[in-house]
Amino acid sequence: MLKHPVLWSLSLSLTCAHAHTYSHSNRVVKEIYIYCCISLQMVGQVMWCLAHTVWIGNSVTVAASLGLIGHHLFGVWNGDRRLATRYGEAFEAVKKRTSIVPFAAILDGRQKLPKDYYKEFLRLPYLSITALTLGAYFAHPLMQAASFRLHW
Repeated sequence: MLKHPVLWSLSLSLTCAHAHTYSHSNRVVKEIYIYCCISLQMVGQVMWCLAHTVWIGNSVTVAASLGLIGHHLFGVWNGDRRLATRYGEAFEAVKKRTSIVPFAAILDGRQKLPKDYYKEFLRLPYLSITALTLGAYFAHPLMQAASFRLHW
């Protein structure tokens, strides 16, 4: 298990990066890719909520975190239900070959990454998001210091 949240979120992207290659029609490809993105967003939101709840630890943070986690869990459940209704067997086949747990589908042998999988991350959007994520991570002490000086 990765101990660093930034590396964990990057591994989530890698896990579902090629889920769209296992589908039969372009429409299913698009829907399943969106499903993977929503599922990844849910995992990232849960991690974010848990980290900030532990850090702040007050009742407002707990209530907000539970609401956000519930919202994302409902979204993933509803997405599964909607895609299963719309595409039936095609969705179930893709769902069996993918996972929102980092590297689970790869370790289980349900997915195999192509030899040049690293090229997926050598694109401007991925590099930009990685830089912004690392920037926000390293700027947390500055943000905390600035919020401490607000004296609200």
